[in-house]
Amino acid sequence: MLAAIAERHGAYVAMVNQVGGNDSLVFDGSSVVIGPDGEVVVRAASFVEDMVVFDTEASIQVQRIRRTERLLSRTLPSMGLRSCGARWCWGLGIM
Repeated sequence: MLAAIAERHGAYVAMVNQVGGNDSLVFDGSSVVIGPDGEVVVRAASFVEDMVVFDTEASIQVQRIRRTERLLSRTLPSMGLRSCGARWCWGLGIM
């Protein structure tokens, strides 16, 4: 549900939850930040106190790089290129 909301609005969605008991309720923590692509960006620990700091500005740059990498991984193999770690290779020779 949170992923669908993040994708629909193209925005980050944060769900925060407390940890511990309150009367007859038990809270498990597991706070989470979902990125605009619907993927979990960061998740806090479950059933223990945890603190997560998330910088949306820095994450935007990381997401641009990941989108570019996904695009390259779909298009370059059709051109005879394959991934060689951080580089793209033509056959066995490194480009």
